[in-house]
Parts: sequence; structure tokens; C-alpha cells
Amino acid sequence: MTSNIECLPNEILIDVFEYLDAQSLFNAFYKLNYRLNNLLYSLTSISLTISKKNTNRLDHFQEFFAFINKLTIEPTININFDRFIKIRCLSLTYVPNEALIQLQHIDILPCLEHLLIVYRVNQVSTPGLHQKIFSNGFSKLISCQLLGLGTMETADNWTQSPSLRILHVRTINLLVYKAILSACPNLYFLRLNIPKDNLSSLDVEPHLNIKRMILKIPLHYYLETDDMISDFLSITPNLEQFCIQRFIWDIDSILFFVDYDWLAKIIHIRLRLLRRFVFKLYFSTFIKRKKSSIKSILNRIDEHFKEIHNKQYESRLIVPLTELCS
Repeated sequence: MTSNIECLPNEILIDVFEYLDAQSLFNAFYKLNYRLNNLLYSLTSISLTISKKNTNRLDHFQEFFAFINKLTIEPTININFDRFIKIRCLSLTYVPNEALIQLQHIDILPCLEHLLIVYRVNQVSTPGLHQKIFSNGFSKLISCQLLGLGTMETADNWTQSPSLRILHVRTINLLVYKAILSACPNLYFLRLNIPKDNLSSLDVEPHLNIKRMILKIPLHYYLETDDMISDFLSITPNLEQFCIQRFIWDIDSILFFVDYDWLAKIIHIRLRLLRRFVFKLYFSTFIKRKKSSIKSILNRIDEHFKEIHNKQYESRLIVPLTELCS
């Protein structure tokens, strides 16, 4: 008795197909018969990764592009997005500006729901793309990550993107922060580097829908940033989950945290609805080499953190170095 893959029911075949990318599906099953073609057309999650290895073979199955839902473009690749009409998830890493400029066009990627762009160091900003993102140019966009970009530029004519719920950006100034809050009224999760500017000088309406935030304090910031954080949190009073990521360069700076109040007073004043607080403290490689000499200090820091937050909400101090010392 012989058997082959066509003996399997549709449900199992669809499960198998979900593990294959578009190129593998096309090469193995496309145009074999009517049934398999219909199954391929019915898939709701077909992915394709375009890299230097396969870019020369794309034309061989371009008629299949219209059925791809998830597209990943690897570095330096520039393609024509017109052929991908059903993309819901797009990931771009170090792509040339020509590719980003395409995304500014009105009719490009009308089904886009999730966007990830990783910029090259010193890559030129694309204000027209940001305008589209924050002015409902992608009307179904749910999540957006703009990583590696220098300070983002803003425009006075951003309107609103009501569908955007998750946003991850890096370095922004206060004007961009204000523009983002205004343009994303339904934003739920925000992740960003804390702006260096003084927020108290900026008139910003509180954003009541942001419930989760990850705030990164870069390595070059000075230690005493609590006033800055307080001003920042005054704009997002309904946070339920809040995470701080802090980077420490030298051993002397560790002593600052022995008697630190770990934002307890600020949280009590600013975040009355908080349910979970995480503080991640990262150390430089230099400090990690000295881990045995600072073990007792780290233990004191950990005990003090637990005591000061006193189970008012779920709280956790994450210090990778502490785990290495134990």
C-alpha cells in the first residue's frame, strides 16, 4: 500500500504549510493540482524572507507574491512593494532609503498591521514615512517599531492614527513625544528612551489609554533623573505595567542605589493604578569583571528594593550581575 502527502486531510496539510515559507511552498506544491493550489490560496499566514541568497530567484514565483502576508527584507535589499498587496507584517533591516520612500506612497501596503524598521547608523530620516505612520496612512496599523534611528523629526501636520496600539521608538525629543501622544489616542504600549529635555516646560495633555510602558535611561545619562521621570509619568497616569531599564558604567555609581528609593514616592503620587513594576539594572563589562567584590553591595540593594516597595504591587528588581554572583 502506497501513500503520499495528498492522502492527508486539508487540516493537516494547512498545519504543515504554516511551517514553510513562500518560496518553499511555491517550489514544492504550486501548480501540482487544483486541490493544492486552492489550499495555498486559502492560507492566511504565508511568510517570505528576501535576502541576497534568493533575490535573484524572486521572479520565478512572483505570481505568488499577492498571497504573502508576512515579509522580511534583509540588509541592503531594495524591492518593489507594489507586488505585495496582502502584507500584514513587514520587517525591514538596514534597507536603503529608496525602499523606505516607496512606503510613503498612498496605495502601498493597505493591509499592513505590524511594521518593524531597523535603521542603519546615521541613516537619513524619512519624515514622509513618519507622516504616513502617524497620520493614518496605514489605516490598519496596530504595532510599529522604529529602531536605530537618530532623533526622529516631527511635522506639525501629523493628524491621528487611531488603530496604532503598540509603539517602540528610540531617541526622540519633547516635540516628537507630544506629537506622538496626540497622534496616537488609542496607544496602549509605549517603549522609548527617556527624552533629555525638561518635560515641565512643555504643555502636554495626559494620555489616559497608555497602560504599559518601558522606559530606557541610556548609559550617558546622569544618575539623578527622578524629577525627569516624575514629569514623564505625570503624562501617563493610568499605567498598569511600568518597566525602567538603566545602564551603569562604573562601580562608584552602584553605591548610589544602596539607599535609593527606587521611584517608590513617585509611583505613589503618579501611578495610582500600577499593578506591576520592573527595574532592570544593567552593568558594563568592566563592572561584571568585578562581580565578586561587589556581591555584598548587590545583596543590600536587592533587599532594600524589596523592602521599599513592600508588596504594594508586583515589583521586581532584575540585575543580571546578581544572578552571576549567587
